[in-house]
Amino acid sequence: EGRTNPPFRHSKLSHLLKPCIVETHETVLIANIRPEAENIEETMSSLRFVERSIAIPVSVSPRTHPSHDVVISKLQSEVAMLRDELSAQSILFGRAAFDNDPFTETEVERVRDTVTEYLLCGDPKLLKIQSIRYTMEMFHQLRLKYMELE
Repeated sequence: EGRTNPPFRHSKLSHLLKPCIVETHETVLIANIRPEAENIEETMSSLRFVERSIAIPVSVSPRTHPSHDVVISKLQSEVAMLRDELSAQSILFGRAAFDNDPFTETEVERVRDTVTEYLLCGDPKLLKIQSIRYTMEMFHQLRLKYMELE
């Protein structure tokens, strides 16, 4: 026949099995056949399907799992993001205390460095919402940087 793709349109079963047949999975095919004369048509259809399926070249590739360090790092960053969201929600809904004291020069310098680093690399993860006061200081520093550009 010279066919390289399995004839999926010929059978509902082949449509169900398409992902297992085409992708790189190890596949086991079990054909249910019966010797009775009244089942001969269905048995022959199943055997033809098995014959066509056996002719399909299958290459099995090993599954790759991410290393433990990658998974741990991903989960840690997700936990940090969720903590930031929870903190922001607490602030927005008034469940967190609002500190209105002015920033010390060291705190201002830290926020300025964070804003500068953000402007250079554009990574939004640098702009963590720690408190409303901190966020207001970030906006103030962004405004000062903008004013420097004018």
